[in-house]
Amino acid sequence: MVKDRAVRAMGGSSIGGRRKSRKKRVPAAVFAAIFLAVAVALLGGSARYDAGQLILLQPIAFLALGFGAVKLSSEGVGDFKTPLMLLGGLVLLMIVQLVSIPQGLWSAMPGRDVVSDIDAALGVELWRPLSLVPSRTLNALFGLAIPASALLIFLALDPSRRRPIILTLLIAIALVSAAFAALQLLGPADSWMYLYRFSNFGHAVGLFANANHAAVFASLAMIVIGYLLVSVGGEEIDKLQVILLVASFAFIFILALLSGSRLGLITSVIALLTVFAAFCTRPAGSGPRISRRLGAGFTIAFVLGIAAIALLFFAADRIPALAELLSDRPIEDIRLRVLGTLVEMAGGYFPVGSGFGTFENVYYIFEPDSELRPSYLNMAHNDWAQFVIEAGLPGIILLLGAFWWIMRIAMALGSNPMHRPALIALAGGVLVVAVASLFDYPLRAPLFQFACVWLLACLWDFALDNSASETRE
Repeated sequence: MVKDRAVRAMGGSSIGGRRKSRKKRVPAAVFAAIFLAVAVALLGGSARYDAGQLILLQPIAFLALGFGAVKLSSEGVGDFKTPLMLLGGLVLLMIVQLVSIPQGLWSAMPGRDVVSDIDAALGVELWRPLSLVPSRTLNALFGLAIPASALLIFLALDPSRRRPIILTLLIAIALVSAAFAALQLLGPADSWMYLYRFSNFGHAVGLFANANHAAVFASLAMIVIGYLLVSVGGEEIDKLQVILLVASFAFIFILALLSGSRLGLITSVIALLTVFAAFCTRPAGSGPRISRRLGAGFTIAFVLGIAAIALLFFAADRIPALAELLSDRPIEDIRLRVLGTLVEMAGGYFPVGSGFGTFENVYYIFEPDSELRPSYLNMAHNDWAQFVIEAGLPGIILLLGAFWWIMRIAMALGSNPMHRPALIALAGGVLVVAVASLFDYPLRAPLFQFACVWLLACLWDFALDNSASETRE
């Protein structure tokens, strides 16, 4: 009874007919999921290619990938063929970028003229890979083990229990990250609570190295928690569970406000609007079956509490993100200054791209003299543009394939009014990541890749289960 209630509380439904429960595999698969989640949470918060933690994280991911591959069944592949093909396409594209081709053919590729001129001046003729920095592309290829292992571990879990397990782990990671962020704000700027050598010291970064990434991750967690609060239906749930979810939401939201991230402030607003929209449009009969008076009391207390905290911090000038947003700094932000250069780079390397992970090096070729300074641009801070620069036309095709899969999830959820909260959560989550990627590079962090794969897999799995249930009816 308790397990069935937990499944429904996590947006699931009773499973039967579409897939058989594989109970014998649950203990090992659950252990693998927890172990991988802990490893990625503690070691995968930096987007830098040279983060020392990757020495441990990538082997762990490959071990989890091997475990998931052994447990993978043909039935699971059929249900999740599209995401598996998209990951396979990324792997293939990176391998192609690493294959050496003759000098004549290589020099004819767009954006290779600088290196070709150097070769001609030196009188050398070498076979070269398409990637302008092969070591970076090879590192990106190894990095795909993390999202791939996340997907295969998801498929290895018992279908009747995996959504509760996955969403519980993701919320736990968000809470631990928020706790780290709180301790970082209370402690010195060089505290051991900062897990990475290159980090936004003095800011609330949690388990990440970048304050923006921490705040955007918090926004996704807020959407997940809000979705759970408004979508539980058909079963009585403990009031304590509701209190814990509301408290978790408030705690994560407060730390997002204090992160000092303007981007996080924007995505937090999107998250709040998403949860509000899901609550207002939820079908009759959904939501935790607690007394209306108690439910209204929780809602009023939550809204007033959040508003009071926000007003107090605003009055005390204690929301760094808001202070920065209202200052003149956004106008002077380097993200806007280099936009023209990014467009030039995308056109210069199109359609083959410069190679995954090469942006930092190839940017030097295009960097305007006015932007020369002691600091450097290691990422484009516009991941849409950087993806086109590095991946070219093949990357755009894969990106369109990913959007197509997300649209399939949306259409499957939209076919049933009872699934409206899940559809709104999907739209809000995609919007958060899309907006964040316009000004930063959250999906370059392994922890973000890991979480997004799990969230999309949960939504697709939920849509598949309920579609099968409706067919049987």
